[in-house]
Amino acid sequence: MAPRGRLSFNLWYTGICTTQGLVFATAIKGRKAVPQGYRGDIIFAELISMSDEDRAALIAQENKMIRRLRFLVELTFATIAQDHSMTLEQAWEHVQALKSAAVTMFPGKEQTFDLVYLPRFSRLLAERFRAN
Repeated sequence: MAPRGRLSFNLWYTGICTTQGLVFATAIKGRKAVPQGYRGDIIFAELISMSDEDRAALIAQENKMIRRLRFLVELTFATIAQDHSMTLEQAWEHVQALKSAAVTMFPGKEQTFDLVYLPRFSRLLAERFRAN
């Protein structure tokens, strides 16, 4: 279950949908999902009236992108860990290429990549090359 938190005077946080970078909230009385977001280029009325098929297609597309990113992360991690001819600079180039691919798939998520994956790769590189 998603954590709950107050978003506005009568809306409560119930989860995050990263497909459009929106936070979804549920009205206390009506129980109708209302997007509360920061992207001005999205017309909220269209999102509310989106058909179930379109919403399912967006979710399926995002799940596909997440699986692809996980595969790329695991492949990059394994390549750096197992290729003993790779230098530290080449390893960092692989990590930077992975980051650019992730940002291409999920625009505006550079900080998320830095918080989630960069520490993992930093630990690998420190262990592999005995560097800081």
